[in-house]
Amino acid sequence: GTFVTELAPEYVTDQEATAVVPEISPAKLMEARIAIEPQMAALIVRNASNEDFDHMTYCLQQSEQADSIEQFEYWDEAFHKALADATHNPFFTHLLKQINAIRAQCEWGVLKKKSLTAQARSQYQEQHQQILVALKKRDAKQAQQLLLEHLWLIDQHLFRPELGK
Repeated sequence: GTFVTELAPEYVTDQEATAVVPEISPAKLMEARIAIEPQMAALIVRNASNEDFDHMTYCLQQSEQADSIEQFEYWDEAFHKALADATHNPFFTHLLKQINAIRAQCEWGVLKKKSLTAQARSQYQEQHQQILVALKKRDAKQAQQLLLEHLWLIDQHLFRPELGK
C-alpha cells in the first residue's frame, strides 16, 4: 500500500543520495540548462521571499570571497540552487540537484578548471549580481534574459574560449 508520513522528504532524500547519476556530456548539460533555467525567473518573481533573496545574496558574497576554484564552484552551484529553491517548486529544486551532481563528474571539472579564468569569474559574478537585482525588482522578463545571457557566456567559455578573447 501507500503510506503518507511527514518523514516522506527524508526517504526521498535517502533515495536521491543513492541514485545513479547519468553520464551526460557537459555540452548536452549546457543545452538543457539553457533551455530550462531561464524559465525559473517567472516563478522566482512570483514566489520568492525576502529570505530567498537574502540567501541568494549570501551565496554571491561567499562566491566573491572564494579563495579557490573549488570554493567559487561550490558557491556558484549554491547560488543556482538558491534560484531553484526560490521558485518554491520542488521539481526545479530536484532538477538543480541533478544538474549539480552531473557537474561534479570528472569531465565537467576538467573543462571548468580550464575555462574559469579570473576574467570569466568576474563576468559570472557581475552577471549573478544583475540577475539578483532584476529578480528583486520582480522583473521576470529582464531576469530571464540575464539568466539566458549568463548561461550562454558559460557555454562560450567552456566550448568556444576563442570567442572570449
